[in-house]
Amino acid sequence: MKDKNFWVGIIIAVVLVTLYKCTPSTKPKQDQTEEASLTLLDLNYTSTKPTKSVPDTPFAVYKKVGDDQFEEKQIQLADYKGKPVILHFWATWCNPCVAELPKFDVLASNQEVHYVAIATENQTPQFIAAFYKQKSIKNLTIAIDPQSTLIQAMQIKGLPSTVFINKDGQEVGRISGPIEWDDKKVVNLLLAQLA
Repeated sequence: MKDKNFWVGIIIAVVLVTLYKCTPSTKPKQDQTEEASLTLLDLNYTSTKPTKSVPDTPFAVYKKVGDDQFEEKQIQLADYKGKPVILHFWATWCNPCVAELPKFDVLASNQEVHYVAIATENQTPQFIAAFYKQKSIKNLTIAIDPQSTLIQAMQIKGLPSTVFINKDGQEVGRISGPIEWDDKKVVNLLLAQLA
């Protein structure tokens, strides 16, 4: 009798485990859960409250004017007023920077926001142009902060770093570290901060 009860118990346990594993889950899919729960904290985003004006420190942008020839223009962040700016600091020696820059470049085709990627190293525009060509970067302008004056004025602590500036030239937030620029949920959440 005890052996019979033992085997009946084993069979019932196996049936229950099988039913549990085969029953469809009523939990939302992981993508839906992640989308609903994605926050600025997940992105290491720090709000700038109150917002503050960006420094008027100039940096160099370059326009290609011939084979291996570039025309330099000194500009300031204030020159971008009227449209929001996503200001991205990077360097060719920074592996996370190199990995994310092509994805940032894809976004730069959007004309509603200025996407500015500033190389924070003492390099020539020819060197950065060769790097852009190697990485198939087509939308970003060559911008260089050769003496790191802008990065210091903005108190950037590490690379990559991204600063979000509203259309009035006020910093609204920043992220230290890489961003998944090819993740639409991430980009939409970040762009909402500029509205």
